[in-house]
Amino acid sequence: MSGTDHTKHVFDFPGKAKSEVWNYFGFYGTDDRNIDKTYAVCKICFTKIKYVGNTTNLKSHINTSHPDKLSSSSSSCIGSNSSGTAKQRTIEQFTTKLGSNSPRAVNLTNAIAEHLFTDLRPLSMVDSVSFKKILHIAEPRYEVPSRKVFSDKILPRMYDSTKETIKCEMSNAASTSITTDGWTSISTHSYVTVTVQFMTDDFQIKNYVLQTRELPGSHTAEHLNEALKVCFREWDIEPSFIVTDNAANIVKAVNLLGLHTDSSEESLSQFKHVPCMAHTLNLAVKSGLKSCKQVNVVLTRCRQLIAYFKRSPLATNILNEKQKMLNLPDHRLIIDVETRWNSTFDMLERICEQTVAIHASLNDPSLKKDCRNLVLEGTEYSLAEDLIKLLGVMKEATLMVSSATNPSISLILPILTKLKIHLQPCDEDSTSIKTIKQSMLDNLNTRYQRPELRQIFVVASLLDLKYRNMRFAELQEIEDGKHLLKKLVRDLIKDTPNSCAPVTTETGDEDDGPTVSKRPKNEDSWLSELLDEDELANDTGSMSPSTEASKEVSNFLNEPRLKNQSSLDWYKLNGARFPRISVLAKKLLSVPATSVPSERVFSTAGFIVNKSRNCLLPENVDRLIFLNKNYKSTSN
Repeated sequence: MSGTDHTKHVFDFPGKAKSEVWNYFGFYGTDDRNIDKTYAVCKICFTKIKYVGNTTNLKSHINTSHPDKLSSSSSSCIGSNSSGTAKQRTIEQFTTKLGSNSPRAVNLTNAIAEHLFTDLRPLSMVDSVSFKKILHIAEPRYEVPSRKVFSDKILPRMYDSTKETIKCEMSNAASTSITTDGWTSISTHSYVTVTVQFMTDDFQIKNYVLQTRELPGSHTAEHLNEALKVCFREWDIEPSFIVTDNAANIVKAVNLLGLHTDSSEESLSQFKHVPCMAHTLNLAVKSGLKSCKQVNVVLTRCRQLIAYFKRSPLATNILNEKQKMLNLPDHRLIIDVETRWNSTFDMLERICEQTVAIHASLNDPSLKKDCRNLVLEGTEYSLAEDLIKLLGVMKEATLMVSSATNPSISLILPILTKLKIHLQPCDEDSTSIKTIKQSMLDNLNTRYQRPELRQIFVVASLLDLKYRNMRFAELQEIEDGKHLLKKLVRDLIKDTPNSCAPVTTETGDEDDGPTVSKRPKNEDSWLSELLDEDELANDTGSMSPSTEASKEVSNFLNEPRLKNQSSLDWYKLNGARFPRISVLAKKLLSVPATSVPSERVFSTAGFIVNKSRNCLLPENVDRLIFLNKNYKSTSN
């Protein structure tokens, strides 16, 4: 170390300085081109230190003589020097372990947790050696929390945060609807899933999984009823509608809630049960297929044919070769699940698609001759093709009412009307098809017959501008629906009187005399509550609720039917013109027509509770399903 000379000028390090220490050191010289690099000069105390090409001794001087300067530099100037250029990171920055609450550690931990429940990975993954090795290579300073930490702390924290977000969203909704259904895991634990659906202020349909709770014991109506009550209390909701399948126990459980609306009451304020449209169509199709013995023979033959190809690798290879030769899609044959009619449709459709390839394969000399008996006969193929045409319409209807982003309750009556036309037997139908159609038609005619529920469906279809001009019901039923729509709008006007007429404030001198001698300025106003609403409106110079309701509904019904635009997009643009109609649209068009949202959980649950994870605790099953279905949409 050398003495100081304050008379000379200190110049910055020439070129790019990688170390932050050069913020406080330079060199003496006559100008920035003629400098003496023999000694580095401290800009703070002007101490001269021998410079040999590295900064170790320079940093030691700063640490001992000016420690406060270097510490502030480390916190505020990391990554750049005085000229703003990039700097080399220190060894300490690579070796010091991250604190569990440091921003980077928290982000990494949350990302791992999200990977676990989004990609349905087992919690034990975080304890595996290979996974820790990957994380160590990516970030040596990070220590992966244990499985127990994820299970007991991290996932519950993310669950609670997501739950509060959903509660906040639901509290702002005009109305909520729930769906529910049950399933049994591979470990024979019974669960009941509950989902919620509602519409936001900007006319977006939101749906969330509220819970998937274990339901030990038998699924009696009383047991299911208590499970629903617990859910409603926990989430602090009073749903306007509940959608379930047609099973007797769940229907009774809903009725036991004590909120079922009387058929004479025209209101949306009380709870209503809606049978699942997809389940209703399923029952009708199953009824039709069982009614015809010839159909059962054809389906059995199809299953035997597909089972043969699935058992024989040679037959499968030959089928693949024939598909390539005939330029047919490289599709595998599908065998149906007898309880799911849509899988029966998929099986028949695939067989008809691959008919030529199947026939060529079974006649290949490499296979045994007795397999040729599996080939469907001409009449059997004809019946299979007729079934595809018949069931194709049913499948299309099921997909339409199962939408999670578009209104579906408004489709119930239009679809039922369309199906009843489609199921009318005609002269071209074979005897088997006529039998199936008649059975399906008779089954559908027994569904959705409750008058108060049909009125709600009519109003929903009127509110949906894509379907309201269609003949989805009898003319009298549609007129009754318009009457109910006006009544609902009028009730909204009465509940919000400030929106019916401007608020007027009287001004004037107050009388200081005794109140007992003070008479009303207008004696008629004191008795005005005895007048009917039309007379009262005439006196105040404003429209009565009935008149205003009729005007809004009439103007709305005169709007043209939408063809290429979503009804929800239309409400976003025109909702302000029809304020009460918009409120009703948020309440009704958000109601799902099916319990499919609950049923979709089953497939996810099957990946979570599998053979290798059949001991997963029910509370962890609930959290993982909840986060898998909800976290991404709430975190965005």
